[in-house]
Amino acid sequence: MIKVVKNYTKSCMVNLPKQVSLVFIHSVESVLNQICKKDNKKRQELLMAAPCGNKASNPFNKCVSNFVDSLLGTKNSKDDKLKIPYICCEYHNIKTCMTKSGRTIDICDDKKLEIVNQFVESLTGNLLDLLCGQFLFYYI
Repeated sequence: MIKVVKNYTKSCMVNLPKQVSLVFIHSVESVLNQICKKDNKKRQELLMAAPCGNKASNPFNKCVSNFVDSLLGTKNSKDDKLKIPYICCEYHNIKTCMTKSGRTIDICDDKKLEIVNQFVESLTGNLLDLLCGQFLFYYI
């Protein structure tokens, strides 16, 4: 699947969308290569937190749906200069949503939720640094 997305990105996208896609693809490849190693500590942690992520999938999916709806709304923003800051804000909103909804699941403790959150950040962190780095100080 990653190979298909990478080929599409390289042959069909240009400029910033292409760069953003390639950064994200690189992050996903890197994380998967790391956690797929048999004795990797992160893999063991992720497997320990997996029942939490699985049981929380419905509330997490609702957070993702809200995120996607917000991104689609951003597309209609009249001020192009505000689109990326809106996207960055929405990313932080989805993280908050996932943490809050995860806390409602009986088998999800703070440690498991932190592991799930770290996994998501490992996939998206480079992309967010690229797009949202200049807006980071608003969230500290």
